[in-house]
Amino acid sequence: DREFEEWLALSLDQIYDSKVIRSARRIYSFKQGSFEILVDQEINPDFEEMQYAASVLRLLWQRQYSDFHLRSLRHDSYQETYLAIRGTSDTADLAELKKKAYADFKEHKSLSLKEFTALNTVAKSQEVRLKNQLSIDAKRWLRKIEMATLGQLRFLKFGLYNDPAAKAFKRQEKQKLWDAVRARDAELNEAVRANRTIQASLFTQPTVQRTQVKVVHAA
Repeated sequence: DREFEEWLALSLDQIYDSKVIRSARRIYSFKQGSFEILVDQEINPDFEEMQYAASVLRLLWQRQYSDFHLRSLRHDSYQETYLAIRGTSDTADLAELKKKAYADFKEHKSLSLKEFTALNTVAKSQEVRLKNQLSIDAKRWLRKIEMATLGQLRFLKFGLYNDPAAKAFKRQEKQKLWDAVRARDAELNEAVRANRTIQASLFTQPTVQRTQVKVVHAA
């Protein structure tokens, strides 16, 4: 749907690209009264027609996609992969399902190009859904990372590699935690650099310029 909306907006902007300048009245009110000014505004004279065309195209798209999806669900390969994608909770499994769909399309010929494209779109949608889904344990780790000192962060990095509980996290959870580690690491290192700069400026002796005057006696 997002890809369709992007295509729709781009296409309509190219078709309905005319612009005109119209004068508009602006009224400003205040305690002592009000005053009116004329301003020039750039508008699209076909805006209402463009909105109507967009509504019709969205309706046609929804009907066409719905009909296509219902027809495709009658095919075993499409139905099996579609339900597996919607049922998965781990982006690692999602990646494997995308590979399976590609193999079904390219090698086994059990999926058409349209069906493969539709499944790929469904997979992208599912990936977005899963991106911010974290378990209670993963959220606990995330809070620790966000509050960690440099020493604690080193310990947490080690834990992400070696702790059995951390190894059991889903791929999107691991990605979220490592993104948080990198962000916290950068934040702490920036604070250290700033502190060193301040300390250096405090202990740097100011340069004192001395002026020497040489007196030359007249002969």
